[in-house]
Amino acid sequence: MLILTPSSLSWRARIHWPNTASFWTTLLSIVLIVIALTSYYWVLNQYAINVPVSDDYQATLQFLLDYEANPARRFDLLLGQHNEHRIVVSRLLALLNYSLLGEANFRQLLLWQSLFLAGLLWAVLWFIRLCGVRLSPQRLLPLVLLLFSLNTWETYLFVSGGSQSYPALLGMTLTLISLHQLQRGNGWSQVRWLGIGTACAVIATFSFGCGALAWAGGLLLLLLHQRWYVCLVWLVSAALIMIAYLHGYQPTTLSQQPLTLLRDHGSVFVRFAVSFPGASFQVPWTNPTLWQLNLAICYAIGLVSWGYFGYLTLSGYARRHPLVYTFIALFFAVDLLIAFSRCRIGVNTAFNSRYQLLSAMITIGLYTTFLLRDVPTSRAVISFGRLGLLAVFCLTVYYQPQQLALQHKQKITGLISWLKHETATLYTSSELQTSSGRILKKCRARIYKPEPDLIALQAAINADLPRRYISQSAPAHPASRR
Repeated sequence: MLILTPSSLSWRARIHWPNTASFWTTLLSIVLIVIALTSYYWVLNQYAINVPVSDDYQATLQFLLDYEANPARRFDLLLGQHNEHRIVVSRLLALLNYSLLGEANFRQLLLWQSLFLAGLLWAVLWFIRLCGVRLSPQRLLPLVLLLFSLNTWETYLFVSGGSQSYPALLGMTLTLISLHQLQRGNGWSQVRWLGIGTACAVIATFSFGCGALAWAGGLLLLLLHQRWYVCLVWLVSAALIMIAYLHGYQPTTLSQQPLTLLRDHGSVFVRFAVSFPGASFQVPWTNPTLWQLNLAICYAIGLVSWGYFGYLTLSGYARRHPLVYTFIALFFAVDLLIAFSRCRIGVNTAFNSRYQLLSAMITIGLYTTFLLRDVPTSRAVISFGRLGLLAVFCLTVYYQPQQLALQHKQKITGLISWLKHETATLYTSSELQTSSGRILKKCRARIYKPEPDLIALQAAINADLPRRYISQSAPAHPASRR
């Protein structure tokens, strides 16, 4: 006969508590991922407001004005040049927003463009899995910290930043993934993947200037896989797209006379290119000494990154892992292109928040190589890098919201002041104040109506005035123009 007797153990003792370090490390990683994503989207929701800033006046509002006024030229306007770029995806997003809402709403545009960033995380995870790495929360954490960094505020809080950079990076990553998948199929499967890769390269090219490098990255990957006939088709497609891209293209002051540019600013170019891979490890310090120390660390990380890439190249890594090597080479090429086009402005532009996401892509590629090796040395490097990124994240969460609060105040009070007095207080560079004011005056009656939002926002600001200080790394006013 079965007799049940009550247990003398307490309920706490009867629960099985895993004691393995792996369980607690996994749980901690999941918690940190949730905290990082929550922090990012909380800040985005808090500071995404219906106020244009920087290039938003020319890239979005002026485009909508011209699009409505010139029905016969709408296709040309979509493809039209903006500084050095063709920004078709950004303009299509603005048109969709305008068509659905009846006016341009910059808050909605900022929220919509964040979907591209979520797509980029998905593409990066797909890329790493294709490389043969089994993902875990511990391995996912550095990727989230790099892609969803609060330091990239000129991307996620500027429509002219995120709606260009996010689709370009997503398109570049998916281009390489598609061409890699082409190796696994046959017949129509190969044709399908080639078509998808071509479409992704076109999207990258017409999102942001550096996106055109997707064609070079795709060609390198196909050459490493020795797909000679596909290379020919890819080259023809690239040539046709670049002819279309360069049709009517006007060189800008930042890209004219390349040999003269390198002669006069060669040292800046080298320092820019060297420091760029370490830019995602910067902290928005307010103390000048700490900021200089952080710069030295970023330079050291950049120098080591370039050295490691050189080692991978000379050791024949490209033949063993063509997808990983091509990904890294592609974003080092982005580094050189941006260094060339911006060296006239100064080396500090490498640490502009607009470019930190581009820098993070290099780190992601190098990180993947260590995941693939899975030896004690690689695990030590990964652990050290993870701790470094966590330190940057914690310090950024502490410092950056105060910077963003000040910028938030400047955007709102500046636009209110302009609406009342048409003063030169718009959140844009001094040389663009007059032209931005004219654009705002033309579109205010119909295309863009900010007044109802501003009343509530100004009341909230007056109730809680943010602490006023400006760091050297994250200025309240835009630090650079494209």
